[in-house]
Amino acid sequence: MDEPAPGCGLERRPEHVSRIHGPLLENGAPVKARLLVGARPLLGPSAVVLAGTSGARLLGLLFSIACAHFLIPADFGLLTYSLTIVTFCGILIQNAPTGLARYLSRHQESREEQETYFSNWLLVVLAMLALSLAFALPLGLAARLSGWMLVGLLVNLCGLAVFTTYNATQRGLQRFVEMAAYYILANFFELAFVLAAGLYGLRSPALYLVIYGLSYVPAALLMLRLRPLGLRFRLATLRLQLLRLIADFTWPQLLQTALFPDWSGCGIVLALPLLPSDAVGGYAAARPLIVAFGLAPGAVSAVLLPRVAALDGAGLRRTVSAALVLIGAIVVPGVLAIVLFGREVVMAVFGDRYLGGVDALSVLAVGSALYCFYVALESTMIGLGRPRIDALATGCAAVTSVVACAALIPQLGVVGAALGFAAGAGVQLAVISFYAVRLLGAHPDPALLQRAA
Repeated sequence: MDEPAPGCGLERRPEHVSRIHGPLLENGAPVKARLLVGARPLLGPSAVVLAGTSGARLLGLLFSIACAHFLIPADFGLLTYSLTIVTFCGILIQNAPTGLARYLSRHQESREEQETYFSNWLLVVLAMLALSLAFALPLGLAARLSGWMLVGLLVNLCGLAVFTTYNATQRGLQRFVEMAAYYILANFFELAFVLAAGLYGLRSPALYLVIYGLSYVPAALLMLRLRPLGLRFRLATLRLQLLRLIADFTWPQLLQTALFPDWSGCGIVLALPLLPSDAVGGYAAARPLIVAFGLAPGAVSAVLLPRVAALDGAGLRRTVSAALVLIGAIVVPGVLAIVLFGREVVMAVFGDRYLGGVDALSVLAVGSALYCFYVALESTMIGLGRPRIDALATGCAAVTSVVACAALIPQLGVVGAALGFAAGAGVQLAVISFYAVRLLGAHPDPALLQRAA
C-alpha cells in the first residue's frame, strides 16, 4: 500500500491495522485525501514547467516587439509570414520525439535500455528532419522565399529538431528544471542576439529569422555543458525492429499534428468569406485572449506523461484523477471570469473596435477549458503507449468543427464559429474519455492494460 502523504489527515498505522484497512484507504478513503496523494508529485514539477513556459513566452513576446521596432512593417510581416511557413514545414519534426519521453521514463531503472531507445529515436528524428528539409525547399520557393530567407527557413527546421528532441529527452528523464531552463535560455539568446544586431544597425528580416532558429543550438550546447544528459548515442544499439516500433508510435502523432489546425482554425477560415471584416477581426482578437487557459494545464500535462509511463494500477488512476481535478481548479474560475468580465477584458486589451468578438469569447473559453482536460488525457494515452487514440479523437474533433462551423456561421455569425470550436473540443474530450475509462476504470480489462504497457 502506498504510504499516506503527510498532512492528509491519515496517520501511519501498525502493520496489522494496515492489513485490515489497506483496501479501505486505497478505495474508500476520503476522495480529498486520495487526490492530495496523487497531486503532490505533480505540483512542484508543474510549477517549474509553468514558470519556464511563462518566462520563455514573455521573452518571445519581447523578441517580437524588438523585431517590430527594428524592422519596417513590410519586413516584419515577411518575418511573421516566414515563421508561419516554418510551422507548416515542421509538422514532421514537432511531435516525432514526443514518444521518447514515455520510453525513457518507463525504463528509468536501466540506463542501457534508455540509451537504446535514445539512439534509435534520434535516428528517426534525423530522418524526419531530412524529409522536412527536402519538403521545405520547394515549399519555400513556392511561398516566394529566396536567398537568406530560404536559408533561415532551413535553419529554423534544424533548430526545431534540436528543441523538440532535447525537451522530450529531459521530460522522459523527469528533469523539469533543466527543461524549463533550456526554454528560457533559448528565448533569451534569440532576444539578446536580435537586440545586439538591431542596435548595431543590422536590420534584416532574414538575419532575424536565422537568429530565431539558431538560438536553440547554443542554448542546448550550454545546457549540455552545465548539466549533461548522461545518455550516449550508441550505433551498436540500432535495430530495425525497434525502429519499426518507433515509427508505429510516431505516425499517429504526426497525423494528429496535421489534423489539429483543421479543428482549431476552421472557424476563422470559414468565417472570413461569410462575415463582415469587423466581425472576423473581433473573433480573431478574442482567440488570443484564451491562450492563457492552456499555460498551467499544459504544465501539468507535461509532467503527467512521464509519470503515467512509470505507474500502473491504483497509483496510475489516482495520479490522472488528481491531474484532472487540478486542471479543473485552474480553468473553471478562468471561464467564470471571462463570462462575467469578457467585455471589459476586450476593451482593456484591444479597445472598442474589437467588441465584435465579445459574444464569442465566453463560448471560446468553454471550448478551451474542455481542451485543457483533453490535453491531460492526451498525455495519459501517450504515456500508456496509445497515440492512435489521440489521432482518432482529433480527427473526430476536426470533422465536427468543420461541419458545425459551416452550418452555424451563416446563422449565428462569430458565435457560430465559437460553437463549432467548442463542439469539436467536446467531441474530442468525449472520445478520449471513453478510452480512458476503459483503460483506467476501477476494474480495467487486463488485455487492454497489457497492450497499453
